Amino acid sequence: MRKLIVLFCFFIVVFSSFAQNKYDSIGEPRIQVIKNDKTADISGRFLVLENDILYPYSNNSADLNFLLPDNYDYNRMLGYYQRVVYCYLTDNPPIVYQLMQWSVPIVIYMDKDIPKDVQDDFKNFISKLQMDNIKHLDISFTKRFKNSNYHIKSTETAVNGYDKNYEFDSEEDRLNDLLTGSTYKLVTDGNNKFYGGVLQIHLKSFQTNDDVTKRLKQLFYKSLGNFVADNYIETNSLLHNDYDNSAEILDFDLNILKIHYSLIYDQRIYLADFRNLLTWAQRQK
Repeated sequence: MRKLIVLFCFFIVVFSSFAQNKYDSIGEPRIQVIKNDKTADISGRFLVLENDILYPYSNNSADLNFLLPDNYDYNRMLGYYQRVVYCYLTDNPPIVYQLMQWSVPIVIYMDKDIPKDVQDDFKNFISKLQMDNIKHLDISFTKRFKNSNYHIKSTETAVNGYDKNYEFDSEEDRLNDLLTGSTYKLVTDGNNKFYGGVLQIHLKSFQTNDDVTKRLKQLFYKSLGNFVADNYIETNSLLHNDYDNSAEILDFDLNILKIHYSLIYDQRIYLADFRNLLTWAQRQK
């Protein structure tokens, strides 16, 4: 009996050590035994590699094809994505970022004192996002505040999204910063899923209506994943600090959203978890 108990405990330890290496979006993974080759029979209960290590195999595994670099024109697209989501890609970062998503449809209400041409231009921008059919990202507008979960709010009070003691390299950098004259707050659950938000903008902080539209587009896009803005690529990227308010949405920005929303994760995803998913995507090929 003692030998049986020891053997059972050993199996539990081995299985548990590998169970977290694979993301399964449907339910608890079935455990199967197969040999490590592409022609193996997968009708068994356990998966056995050539080195005799057991790990769970699931026929219900999430499709991770979107994590293959060959799907994108930019060879470094997945590397850029990690910077946009996690900011720091080194060990022991000063701030630990996590992947954050909207898991419910976004219904936007815009305050009536936001100029009509700004509202029209912003709605046109959203329609272009929707035309690209990004999975799991549904955005619409409502004329009734009570039906919304995302409020674009005009405020008479000057707002900034940074501490008053924060120092910029120049006054121009401060004025062009995404969080000068505007900010956003998102409501999230314990699993890093957004279900409500408020974007505040101080109209008097901007010289023209085009400047207001530009800021709304950038800040709303950023709030779709609490993305980190930086000069990753051309100035027609919504995440560029010197964004040129392009009429078209750059493929780079669309691909960020496609990667981000191809799968709605049912758990917190840290950088190490995401890199494990990249490894699994290669194994699924």
